[in-house]
Amino acid sequence: MFNKYGAATTFVCRLVPVIRQLISIPAGISRMPIFSFTFFTGLGAGIWTAILAAIGFGIGRSTADITYLELCEKGKDMASAHLPLVIGGAVLLVALYFIASKLVMGKGARK
Repeated sequence: MFNKYGAATTFVCRLVPVIRQLISIPAGISRMPIFSFTFFTGLGAGIWTAILAAIGFGIGRSTADITYLELCEKGKDMASAHLPLVIGGAVLLVALYFIASKLVMGKGARK
């Protein structure tokens, strides 16, 4: 898959937790040109950093004037209220992973 999609794989994988730390290995093994690797790594990592900074900024603004204990209580209440959504989202992500994996592996097996 990496050899087929190369640069796009590097960019997309920089946006996926856990995989983002490992994408450099297949890039090196496939001898991806350093300029392309650096460009797409920077682009993906920049977007990832901007997303995390925006989340941190939003949380910081909404919790700036409360104590740590109040923050913990608010977090527990929010997690309890949204637990079905979190579990449903996790199940959906796992299902999408298996579907995508099956599609990619199925294409590779037919060649």
